[in-house]
Amino acid sequence: MNQTEFRHQQEYSLLLLWNLYGLKQGSYNWYQKLKNGLIARRFTPSKIDPCLYLCKGMIVLTYVDDCIIVGNSIKEIDDFIKSLQGGQEQEEFILTDEGSIDKFVGVEIVDQDQGRGEFEMKQPHLIDRILQTLELKDGTFDCHVSEKKTPANTVLLNRDLDGKPLKKKWNYRQIVGMLGYVQANTRPDISMPAHQCARFLSHEATLIR
Repeated sequence: MNQTEFRHQQEYSLLLLWNLYGLKQGSYNWYQKLKNGLIARRFTPSKIDPCLYLCKGMIVLTYVDDCIIVGNSIKEIDDFIKSLQGGQEQEEFILTDEGSIDKFVGVEIVDQDQGRGEFEMKQPHLIDRILQTLELKDGTFDCHVSEKKTPANTVLLNRDLDGKPLKKKWNYRQIVGMLGYVQANTRPDISMPAHQCARFLSHEATLIR
C-alpha cells in the first residue's frame, strides 16, 4: 500500500468552531449564549423556571428564540433591547422588536386598559376544540352545565364499575391533556377538576359518568 492510498483510508475528526442550526447541541449553545447575555445585564434566572429571568423592574421570559419582556418602564425595556442589538462584539445578537404581544404559544393576550398594565390571557381556540371533540359545542350531546365559576365536585371521583355504558367514544387522554394545558396557562380555577379527570388516564372505560 502506497502513502496516497493510506491517507485515503484514514479516519478524520473535525473540530466545529461555529454552532450550526439543527445540530443536537445547537439548542444548548443558543440557551447558553442568551443566558450569558442576560446575566451580563444583571438578570437572574428563576430557581423554579430556568427560562424566566428576573431583574429589578423587568422580567424576560424565553421560549426557544422568542422573548417576552415585561417591565415597569417602556424606556427601560427599549434601552434593554438596544443593549442587545448593539451589545458586545462577541455576542452578535440579531433580533427583531415585534412590538406589543397579542399571542404566545397558543395563548391570546389582550390589553385591557392602555397605560394601566392590565391584560387578559385566554385560550378560546383550544377551549372550542375541547368542546367540539366532546360534541358539546353543537348541542348534539345532552348535558347539564353548572353555572358556578368553579363547578368542581367536592367529592373525589371514583371509578364507576357498575355504571351505565359509555354513550360516546373519544380520546380521553387527549382531552385531559388539553385541559391540563388550559389550567396551567389561563384557567388555574379548573386545576381541581382537571386533576380529578387525570386520575383515570389508565381507566378510560371505567370513568365515572
